[in-house]
Amino acid sequence: MRATLVLAAAVVLAPVTTAAAAPSAHSPSACALAWNHGAGATLRALVVRSHARAAFIDPRASIGTDTWTKAGGQSSTTTSGCSIQFILRTGKTLSVWGAWKAGSVATWHGPVASGRAVPVPDNARVHTDGTVGFHG
Repeated sequence: MRATLVLAAAVVLAPVTTAAAAPSAHSPSACALAWNHGAGATLRALVVRSHARAAFIDPRASIGTDTWTKAGGQSSTTTSGCSIQFILRTGKTLSVWGAWKAGSVATWHGPVASGRAVPVPDNARVHTDGTVGFHG
């Protein structure tokens, strides 16, 4: 029997971008593009149904995978990733995350809802189709 647990730990960093520059790898804008082009329609629709009013994009999240077997074997890996906390009207959050691969995120994990209201700053708009727009 093999079980896999995927954990995301986001570290809040002040984003540094320039208005005229194209999104660089691992920037909030690149993370927004990765979500807009890589998240499935079903996942984006769930965000819309949850009434997200804003989002916080962290392009430098640490994404970890822990694997273990019933016989006692285990392994852990960590990679760089992107996480987005959608801020709901209630103040609770809905979190999604994925690992960077070749400048994009191929697989989005989540969503995981917070159990209570969490004070989270926002740096992105949530559009009516569930896509996001980074505004700094």
